[in-house]
Formats: sequence, structure tokens, C-alpha cells
Amino acid sequence: MQSINNIYIEATTDTIYPYLLDVDNRSAYIPQLKRVDLIDPLPFKEGSKYIEVATIAGQELKTTYQITVLVPGRIISARTVKSIFPIQVDLLLEPQDTGTNITIQLEFTLRGIFKLASGIVKGIVDEQSRGILTRLKRELE
Repeated sequence: MQSINNIYIEATTDTIYPYLLDVDNRSAYIPQLKRVDLIDPLPFKEGSKYIEVATIAGQELKTTYQITVLVPGRIISARTVKSIFPIQVDLLLEPQDTGTNITIQLEFTLRGIFKLASGIVKGIVDEQSRGILTRLKRELE
């Protein structure tokens, strides 16, 4: 399944890109996130791994990610290494006028009970993605 959402933020990629890579900022735009545990030391590079610990539906959920692509000022991509279902996350930054268009693209594979509820899961993923973008806009403008 795929979820794609975007938003225009009145800030340059020089401001947005480092903000997105700073794990201390994540809880400001991912409200379910409790913390990020680094497996590999900063700075992030392709191949770096980290664990996001979130509370979802009252349960603590740990998801291990690996950075797959970093293009300074343009692309941050990661995939899950350990998760309830596989996810590929791509954050694409495109300079426009005096700001930046940010696209979140998620590719995910649902199995088991999640596959049976695929419409509901996709709706939740879309809603969370839009919420992340809205909070990023609020934080960065």
C-alpha cells in the first residue's frame, strides 16, 4: 500500500533538512513518539539504524529503522528493519519560491490482521502523515 501527502512550508531546505535529521525535534511533530534510541552514533548516514519508541493505542511500540538514502537538502529515506509491518518512508524536499514543498511517501506491506483491516490502516497512516506535515509547518514557519 502507499500513502503520499505533501505540504508547502515557508522555510528553506537549509532550515528544514537539518531539523528533520535532529532526533530531539521528532516529538514536536510525531506526538505518539516517546523517544529515539540510537543504534549507530550521529550524524546519520546511509546505513545508520535507530529505534523509535512510541505509544500507540496504549501500547509501547518499538520500531527499528535504517537510513537508506540521504541527499542533503533533498531526500531522507528509511525502511523498517524490525516492525509490526514493513515500511519504506521517503521525505522529499523540493525548493519552491521562498519555501519548500515537503512530500511524505510511505510504502507499507500489511500482513495478517492488518491486511484484513487494510482500509482502516491506510486511513490511519494517511491521517498521521497529514498530521506530521501540519505540525512540521507549525514548527518551522
